[in-house]
Amino acid sequence: MTLLGPCFRNTTRPDHTCNQSLRKQLAALLLCCLIPYPAYSCEAVRTDEKISVRHVYDGDTVLLTDGRKLRFLGLNAPETRGQKHFDPIPGKNARQYVRKLLNRHENILFLQHDSERQDRYGRLLAHAFLSDGRNLAQILIEQGLATALIIPPNVQLADCYSSKENSARNKQRGIWKRPENQPLALKKLEPKHLGYRIIHGPISKIQHRNDTVFLYFRQHGKTLRVKVTSKDRHFFPNGFFAGLTGRHMEVRGWLHMTKGRFYMRSRHPSTLQILPH
Repeated sequence: MTLLGPCFRNTTRPDHTCNQSLRKQLAALLLCCLIPYPAYSCEAVRTDEKISVRHVYDGDTVLLTDGRKLRFLGLNAPETRGQKHFDPIPGKNARQYVRKLLNRHENILFLQHDSERQDRYGRLLAHAFLSDGRNLAQILIEQGLATALIIPPNVQLADCYSSKENSARNKQRGIWKRPENQPLALKKLEPKHLGYRIIHGPISKIQHRNDTVFLYFRQHGKTLRVKVTSKDRHFFPNGFFAGLTGRHMEVRGWLHMTKGRFYMRSRHPSTLQILPH
């Protein structure tokens, strides 16, 4: 937009039309300044590959027509199969939603690769976009059909995915209405809770061993050890762990147990959040 210039060709006696033009342009400029841009963008910056989908396994994994399996980056959809008392409905809802989206776009996806092209299972890894430019992971996370999942070194859109999940949680969309997906107090932790969990409690101690960091959550006799390995340490800003002892925090990830002790691995700052007192 070119602002003001034509209105000052005659600075001594600007005409009525020029005055109207000035008012409109100034109003437009003010409007642009008042409307905030989104804090994080989930948009693609390039297209590395165009692919066609043959089959949808679940909300985060599909089979391509060329025989490769594609695991979407940025999200973790509920499983469609599980053990006794497992509820398959959330997983089926996510799978069906992906099928509908793909059907509307002729089963075509545009991929943007991150740092890793494959996971340890040999699956292709990529951020997936529909033909209208929308980010598939973003859609599922916003609808509460999947959680954000950031696994370094694939962190290109980490801030976006995390912010979309926070919004879905605040609005209690989809899976965030379900009791099993609510943050669990450390004092209530039991072996039956193993698996992907969001846990909150106070940090009693932080240990540094070379470049590895251990955070110890303790509450009412229960302890959770969270490990940040030297491999992932550089994803955390300098000073990130300073002053966290005694703070009440929320941590998310896969909860494990060994020798009667709970532990979890944190690979990215998005998995840790300070809670208000």
